[in-house]
Amino acid sequence: MKADKNLVDGLKDKEAELNQMMIDLRSLKSKVEIAYQYEDDLLQRLQSARRSEERRVGKECRSRWSPYH
Repeated sequence: MKADKNLVDGLKDKEAELNQMMIDLRSLKSKVEIAYQYEDDLLQRLQSARRSEERRVGKECRSRWSPYH
């Protein structure tokens, strides 16, 4: 009988550990999703800034070589 109680207690402990791991994994998944979203936003801003710089430089080059300069 005592062995059965120990077995049940051991199983309950393992179940509690597994539940805690699931909570930790959900939290980690949420943090990873936030990090990916931040990375996507950052990449979009960098690409937008690069395009703006390319347009600015392109306008400068065109004005330098313009026959109406």
